[in-house]
Amino acid sequence: MSSTTRMLKTKDIAESDFASIIVRLMMAINDTTMVNVLLKDWCTNEEKMHKWRRSNGRLFLAKLQMAYVFEALDIVRDIRKTEALIGHIEKLSDAARAAYDNTVAFIDSSDYKMLAEFRNSAAFHYDAKRTATAVNEIADDRPDDVQVASGGDKIIDWHYALGDRVYERIATRHIFKVPADKDIAKESDAIANRFFDMSEAIVLFGAALIRQLT
Repeated sequence: MSSTTRMLKTKDIAESDFASIIVRLMMAINDTTMVNVLLKDWCTNEEKMHKWRRSNGRLFLAKLQMAYVFEALDIVRDIRKTEALIGHIEKLSDAARAAYDNTVAFIDSSDYKMLAEFRNSAAFHYDAKRTATAVNEIADDRPDDVQVASGGDKIIDWHYALGDRVYERIATRHIFKVPADKDIAKESDAIANRFFDMSEAIVLFGAALIRQLT
């Protein structure tokens, strides 16, 4: 594994015709790569405070990554309609062009519409109507259900399991629309992984395009 370091002059980028796209790609790559690192660390860290909230941490970081992917795809939409960038895209490596093509195809798919609904209703929002519906569905399905509510001296000690269960219900049943007779974890993971694939594609072609333009 190797890495490279370049020095980029801010004034040159600011004066570029593509300054907004270049810098937004930088922001998107910074965010998605950081979340990937945090997600891996949270899933493997053996410290007690990580282990007992591992499931909740994974849920939060996965939610964050999907939201960032949606925001990054807005940049792809802008690139797609910027004719002056077509020639630069064509000069990218085969792998980078394929990654770009994959993001464009994703935007035209039903998965993109699902991701948009997820971002707008679940990722950064506590939807009042869907929350009420989901908690009542859980209570109707399991009238004797109880969920842990924890607190303590540290901020991380505070956790309400029902919040996670309701969020999962909103995501898997209301947005991903996984049927009740299917393996919910397997089906929802498959959908989420398609979203995560886009984060890798954005980093691959985005970094290549930044290099091409700078």
